[in-house]
Amino acid sequence: MTTKPFNSAEIIKLKESELKYRTIFEDSKVGLVLCEMDGSLVECNQAFLDIVEYSKKEALKLSYWDVTPIEYKADEVQQLLSLEQTGRYGPYEKHFITKSGKRRPVLLNGSLLKENDGKDRIWNIVQDISDRKYIEEKLKLALESEEIANRSKSEFLSSMSHELRTPMNAIIGFGQLLQFDSKDPLTLQQRGHVEHILKGGKRLLELVEHVLDLSKIESGNIKFSVQKIQINTLCLKTLDAVRAEAKERDLSIKTDISDKAIFIKADVARFQKSLHKRQSNFHQSGCCQVPKILASPAVECG
Repeated sequence: MTTKPFNSAEIIKLKESELKYRTIFEDSKVGLVLCEMDGSLVECNQAFLDIVEYSKKEALKLSYWDVTPIEYKADEVQQLLSLEQTGRYGPYEKHFITKSGKRRPVLLNGSLLKENDGKDRIWNIVQDISDRKYIEEKLKLALESEEIANRSKSEFLSSMSHELRTPMNAIIGFGQLLQFDSKDPLTLQQRGHVEHILKGGKRLLELVEHVLDLSKIESGNIKFSVQKIQINTLCLKTLDAVRAEAKERDLSIKTDISDKAIFIKADVARFQKSLHKRQSNFHQSGCCQVPKILASPAVECG
């Protein structure tokens, strides 16, 4: 079998094509490296040389293993196995050892190349990811600093809330003792003053509880005990707790609660607290209207 010789036009076309691809190869912003299967370098571009800090003459005397830290040996075995099985490897992050001894983070991809001489070689694409790693490290440090600051704030809020809650409970307790002292009853004016103290104390205690809950949420320590509850019964039970206060203020309570058993899943204590808060918001009109919350399609009827 004879091979037809190239004519001059075809030779010119081949040289132009070779020059074009050589220009693309040299001007590429990512490192391009051709290696033998044993790791010795056959060809490389300027972007790769910039990464490893060697001249081209020096680099072509190197092996891939000369710029690879020893701790990547097991990872390299896995990448070579992938190359044999699929014809490709990567993307794969590692470090290269530069001529100055520094370690430079890189991202590698590669593919198996079948050459005309029958040899298998590896085309490697090498990206310098130093800037990306620098930004990631800065973000990590910023997040850690923010986490420490949030933790400190939560600890301060929790500590402060506990310190406030103790004296507030004492104030409320003594106020109630004064209010219900049958041996030495208060005058009408004194009773009014004590009621203001109790109202303010309870409001402050409520705010302290909210701060405690907030600090628990921010620290990730808040816990919920979700269970199935009958909302009708819970609503009536909570209403009983506010009827006395309503009576003292000459207010009436109107309800619109279904007789049908309706169930929801919720944290009983927190839901009851929220419900009590809503029911305690008496209007100046002399009436507290409990809304019809039990007809929602979100509840589960039993």
